Amino acid sequence: MPERNSRENGRDPVDFHRFGILPYHKILLFVTFGCRNCKVSFTPPAGFLLQRIYMKRPNIPLQIPFFLMILGLFAACQAPSPRETLRAARDLWTQNKEKEACERVGQLSGDRIASWQRATAWEWLRFSAMCAAKSGLPLPASVARLPSPFGPYAQAMTYFHDQRTEPARRILEPLAAPGQADREPAYRLGLILLLEEQFEKALVHLQSALQDSQLRTESVRLALARCYIGLGRLDAVVPTLKPLVETGSVAEISSARALVDMARAWNRRLPPELVPDLTKVRTMLKAEEPAAALDELEKIMQKYVNIALLHYLRGVIHLRLGNRPDAVVELENTLRLEPGDPEALLLLGNIYFHAQREREARAFLERALEANPFLTHAWRLLRDIHAKNQAYTLAVDAHYRHMRLLKKRDATADLLTLAQLQESAGLFEEALTTHRTLVSRLGDEEAFTSLLGLARLHLSLAQNHLGQALVHRKKARAYLERAEKIRATDAELARLREIVFGPGHGAKTKFEKKLRSTGGRPATDESNLFE
Repeated sequence: MPERNSRENGRDPVDFHRFGILPYHKILLFVTFGCRNCKVSFTPPAGFLLQRIYMKRPNIPLQIPFFLMILGLFAACQAPSPRETLRAARDLWTQNKEKEACERVGQLSGDRIASWQRATAWEWLRFSAMCAAKSGLPLPASVARLPSPFGPYAQAMTYFHDQRTEPARRILEPLAAPGQADREPAYRLGLILLLEEQFEKALVHLQSALQDSQLRTESVRLALARCYIGLGRLDAVVPTLKPLVETGSVAEISSARALVDMARAWNRRLPPELVPDLTKVRTMLKAEEPAAALDELEKIMQKYVNIALLHYLRGVIHLRLGNRPDAVVELENTLRLEPGDPEALLLLGNIYFHAQREREARAFLERALEANPFLTHAWRLLRDIHAKNQAYTLAVDAHYRHMRLLKKRDATADLLTLAQLQESAGLFEEALTTHRTLVSRLGDEEAFTSLLGLARLHLSLAQNHLGQALVHRKKARAYLERAEKIRATDAELARLREIVFGPGHGAKTKFEKKLRSTGGRPATDESNLFE
């Protein structure tokens, strides 16, 4: 068939296979090297791909794949968008290739900056200012002459990177006026005022920046929390930072956790003369000497009775010594002196959880998370309580927050737990996505459990969506066949095959069919033991 079509269309298969590129390669060469923005050499891959298309589909006219490749070529030759250019420059900067990053930023022109996305425009201006300050040269005239607010904003950022906050603040003040729609200048002005410890003025601008939907509010919230700590408004820190549990990056959540701890440390200031004695107690605890630590702590508490931290430490020591009732008493004393202490609430929740008193454990854990939503262990315990009580939707939410607070958010074990909880909660589409992620990452052999989970989910979807029942059962059968190649005698696999094929109709796997089913003796027949 390929030979006949080659002759009919006037193609020479010998030359085609020898060179691996088509007679149009000269045109491809001309277009490729005539394109300034192409990032890779296009012609050899194009010839190879067209050859593969020709070998697999010899009946199609040659002009069709060639036309598709030309379209792909022109798409690849288009100039990258400003956002892509800035992303590349950012990557170069993180690799300490600052000169190359600045050259990439310099390729952009601000002629159409008003049509860019606002976040992209502000980032380009900041990058241009940073490159100018780094090189010691003035801001490029093409950037400095941009209309307001872009040109003045870039000039202010240049002053800021030169550590000249006074002229930067003077330029940003009119741009941050309440009537301005874009609150990015207000946010930058708030940061400058925060650095100068003018917390009252910074608070006004940061609060206005929080209302701008085009800004990344996580950074604004972190700045606002620092401002509240500077003003001594410690009760406002946690409500300001709480949304970061849902939307913050790993670095932002780490910063938020540090700010919450800073606010709590400020709230529980200790007498200076007490610090060396407490350091000694903590050293003994780290050395696994709880009895000696308790003796030392008792001496301290003869003088300082009404300090919540001391009662908390005594509760921890009693727990280390196995005195659970005494630990509960001390932790309750901690809450009496400092209501809402998240560590004491978490420890009480942990104690009641292991004592199988789930109602009290849940109450303490929820109070702990209200006081500090960044307690990873509290979310994990709350997830286990919800799962045990078959409140799977709540368990999914708790596990999702637990994963977001981890440094490695997509660990295999956590993803598998998430998929199982989603399946139990009836979130079949979400569970399918999670299981597919595991299979694509680990492969069939290591993701055997996910293969069974995918088959089970498609069977459930077949029951719930009768119009697509055949499609889902076909997919379930495909996943079971893949699982059979890995572990043919698995009990769950056999159960699912019974559902797909029916009892007695194809329930046996191919592996089981190969076994001899006649001529054997019963398992209770012991007549051949000594033969």
